[in-house]
Amino acid sequence: MVVNPHEDFNYKEFLYYAFKTKPCNYLASGSVQPQLTRENLLLYEVPYTNDKEVAKFNDYAYSIRKLIMNNDCENINLKNIREFLLPLLINGQATIS
Repeated sequence: MVVNPHEDFNYKEFLYYAFKTKPCNYLASGSVQPQLTRENLLLYEVPYTNDKEVAKFNDYAYSIRKLIMNNDCENINLKNIREFLLPLLINGQATIS
């Protein structure tokens, strides 16, 4: 099941973390091949206080997720640089001064 909110839905980060903190596995039905249906998903309760608090959390969570994604990209770049430089250092083609 994919939960895809409308484009004008402003609290996607909030919804993401709501599903992440309280998995909806308990709503799955079927004994051989468990499945999540729309009817079962309607029983899922999302903790909601008010728009101001949710918007504040959403903005904070978005900034954190953006930072994590930037760090992941930087880690990939650093790994690629390491993989390029390490053989050069081992073969003596490059030195560290």
